[in-house]
Amino acid sequence: MEQKALTFLKNLEKDRIPSPVLIHGQEEYLVRAILDKLREKMGWSVKVLWGEDADSEALFSEIFEGDMFSATARRAVFLMNFDSFLKKISRSKKKVEEISNRLMQIKDPVFIAHYPSRLKPQDLKKKPFSAFAQRGAVVTADRVPAGKVKEIVKRKFEREAGGIDDDALELLVSLTGGDLMILKQETEKLITYSGGERITLEMVSKVSTPWSRSGVFDLVDNLFLGRTEDYLVSLRNLLREGVQPIQLMALISGYAVKLYLILYLLRRGITEEEALKRAGIQGGFQEYKFKGYIKSLTFEEVRDLLYRLYEADRNVKTFFVDPVRVLEDLAVSRVRS
Repeated sequence: MEQKALTFLKNLEKDRIPSPVLIHGQEEYLVRAILDKLREKMGWSVKVLWGEDADSEALFSEIFEGDMFSATARRAVFLMNFDSFLKKISRSKKKVEEISNRLMQIKDPVFIAHYPSRLKPQDLKKKPFSAFAQRGAVVTADRVPAGKVKEIVKRKFEREAGGIDDDALELLVSLTGGDLMILKQETEKLITYSGGERITLEMVSKVSTPWSRSGVFDLVDNLFLGRTEDYLVSLRNLLREGVQPIQLMALISGYAVKLYLILYLLRRGITEEEALKRAGIQGGFQEYKFKGYIKSLTFEEVRDLLYRLYEADRNVKTFFVDPVRVLEDLAVSRVRS
């Protein structure tokens, strides 16, 4: 069974959770939304693993055995970077066959694997991918086109506020670059600010202005290029202007995910131009910036940064850790790396 990510999210809302599930595609917002919804439904019973770190025995031990504290509740294991996991076993036909067979045995534990690029139909027919379609579900998380992004944002404002003017919608999408991770934060801010009234151009200009200022992009530059003191100065200035630290974490995460994808593609022999294109970066100032990041950071450093950001997001939301301290710690960790 193959379905779109938005359809899968609706099914999760209704507690229709198949297993195992393969998510393939580059839209990190949709993948994150699925993971967040799973946590909302299952709480502490959700375990997140990373493909480059997990071996097959540890993975299936987690799936089939779990732990003593989750014996009475349905558990879930979410494997990020499924491509990295498969790369370690791809040369062994016997190992691939074994993985496929074990996937076919999954019944009660929810197992979701994310492959961070779009697989071709012929690939989905091969093992171990075919096991997901036969036993559970295959979900596509394609990048959301600009027109669809506007439609999603417009519907949200119609549901939770008094709607949004066309010129305000255009400005909001432009300021955020159409990035759904950032738009999620900005729409929540505007809904709160508007008090249920229709969103106008003036509201967007006032509430979302910080994203259009150079300071927020200086922050990303300073972090990715290792300019620790400048990063901390940018951070303090943005916080004084009223930018929320959670928004800055989301922005940094969005850039880090794109950079991770680019570096991963370069490792696979893809040209720099094609890698940038696949990450949605084509020409202009943004391309210039990312070329600088590629020279400054290694694949492993970006992977570690993403892992720290994931841990930080969890700690902020679950243990109420101060997000400002998290952002400051990112600078320290960048120096250590």
